[in-house]
Amino acid sequence: MVRIERDKVRFQLDRRTQKDQVLVALSQLRGTGAEKLNTGIQSLVPEDIWWGDVQKWEASIRGEMEKIHSADTENWETLGTFNVQNFGNGLPESMNHKLTMLSLRLDKLHQYIDDRTKTPTLDK
Repeated sequence: MVRIERDKVRFQLDRRTQKDQVLVALSQLRGTGAEKLNTGIQSLVPEDIWWGDVQKWEASIRGEMEKIHSADTENWETLGTFNVQNFGNGLPESMNHKLTMLSLRLDKLHQYIDDRTKTPTLDK
């Protein structure tokens, strides 16, 4: 009986440790995403190259979120809104659209990390 309880405790600790590691990785990726947003706003690289890099970044986010729960990944990928406030800045419409999507994803990622750091256990 003691062994079963000890194994349960170890399992819960391992799950918390994994969650903490994922949240650290997501926080680091959020910083990388902010850098990508600034690169896009400043048009430092061609749009197609920049967008490909953003999509790789998004895949990294999905991979980390999947470690916590697959439903979180699907929710994060669905933006649900479209912000047009940046239009009229001289950038092509397609670039503004992509910048808006990245900005919204960064906001959602920030909220996700904030919510998850308040949750003591994994859902998975």
